[in-house]
This record gives sequence, structure tokens and C-alpha cells, in this order.
Amino acid sequence: MSKIVVAGLLLIFVVFVGLAALLVRGGGNGDSANAGSPDKAGGIGGLFGGETFTRENYAELVSDPDAHEGAKVDVTGQVFTPPEIVEGNTGFQMYIDPENSDMNTAVLAEGTDLGLEMNDYVHVIGTVKGSLEGKNAFGGKVSAVEVDASKVEPVSAVAVVDPTQKTVQVGRTLSDQGFSVTLKKIEFGRKTTRVYVSAYNGTGTGASFYEYSAKILQNSRQFDQETTFDYEVKAPQSELTAGVRTDGVVTFGKVDPSQPMQVRFEWYSENYNITAHPIVFQVTP
Repeated sequence: MSKIVVAGLLLIFVVFVGLAALLVRGGGNGDSANAGSPDKAGGIGGLFGGETFTRENYAELVSDPDAHEGAKVDVTGQVFTPPEIVEGNTGFQMYIDPENSDMNTAVLAEGTDLGLEMNDYVHVIGTVKGSLEGKNAFGGKVSAVEVDASKVEPVSAVAVVDPTQKTVQVGRTLSDQGFSVTLKKIEFGRKTTRVYVSAYNGTGTGASFYEYSAKILQNSRQFDQETTFDYEVKAPQSELTAGVRTDGVVTFGKVDPSQPMQVRFEWYSENYNITAHPIVFQVTP
């Protein structure tokens, strides 16, 4: 077995022996009397109480959680252990960087009705309590950032894996011989581009609308439709009977959000007497 595979298994089987104790001692409220208190840990909480860690600067927090006790966190990530419930509190571990199984964080929240399951994506707001140490399934020492959560809410996978950096609202409809396409908006993520569309078959006969035929043309580059395996989106239906409308998202690779582009869709008619023409949108961000 390769070293990479072994390392992956070590991450997958992380089990903190201290998590149950964390649940028992209570907390789970980022606004509790001790959170960020100047008297706690010799004033560390008061020193860092105005500091906030997000995905962008979380690596700094991971490097030394105890040095930032009392700081705030506002992050998204993926739950990778079954949530534990003890004495009215819920504890779970999450990766702030799920793609690389990195930035391990142990979260404690008040209540037992969070509705979380393993592999869910969540948004957590809370307070740094320091570091939490334990052992993995192989007896190795592991550590994580300990967070006392004041808010835990489920979010979509795309909000964690490839959050939107810019959105261009288009809201325009173009037609060809009774078949129409509405380009609603375009979301530009760090790695992918998401095009929200609606297609309507008003031709009076069957028609096809294949997402894999879609293209984005920008300068001298062509971006073909790409299926992403990092998150799921609802794709538009491909086979449309007369009078049927479909809505969905077509995904592409990373497109420059600052440059004009053409977004091109193709459709096909079951009536061989109809020659379908591409429907092309000119988009200027």
C-alpha cells in the first residue's frame, strides 16, 4: 500500500478520545460568559476576541489554536465523523478543506436537533477554545482546532467546495423557430463556472437540448461543458416533448469573470424539416 493511501486512511479513521469529555463539560454557546473573557487563560481570549478566522486565513489558526483562544471563526466545511450527542450537546469533527481532508476542527454546539449527518456540509460561527488532542485508530497523536459554536447551519456542497466569487445576472431569452432558452445568471467560482438556464420547447413537436453541447467562447478560447464530481447540480432535461420547460445548471471550467463572452446552446428538432440553429448569448460582465 502506498504512503499516500496510508496517510489517507489515517485521516479517515481519526477518532478523538477527548471529544466525549468535551461534550460532557458543556458549552456550545459562542456568546457564553467565558468565551473571549479577559480572565480566561491569562487574558488570551480578550487579546484575540476581535480576530476572525475564515477559510482564507484558517491555516494560521490551525498552526497554533491555543495562541488564538477567544478569536471568532466563520467557516464552512464538511462533517467527517458521526455527530455525538451527550447531555444536551452535539459534537462533531469537520474539515475546513474537505478536498484535501485538511484543517481538522472539532465543533461543540448546544442542542441535539441540529439534524447533521456524516458527510454533510455546514456553516459554523463560533469561538476558538484552543486545541483538542487525541489519538487516531492506530494510536497516533492527532490534534484539531476546538470551536465552541454559536451557529451551525447546513449549506450546499458548492458553497464549501467552490463558493461563488462573482455573479452576473443576465435574465435574457432568445428563441429559434419556437424553441427558446433563457440565460438566467452565471456564477463564477474559484474552479468552475455555473450557468443557470431554462429551455422551453414551443415548436409543436419533440426536441432535444443537450447540456454537453453547450460552449462558452471567450477571446480565443473555447470552454466545453464539464461535469464536476466535487459537487452536484441539477442538470436541465435533454428530451423535451412539445410544450415542456426545463430548468437546470450547466457547468464549465474556470472562465474569466472580467471578460466578455459568448454562451452557446444547441438544440435539435424531431421534425427533420426544421434546421435548428444555435442560440448564442453575448454576455458582458
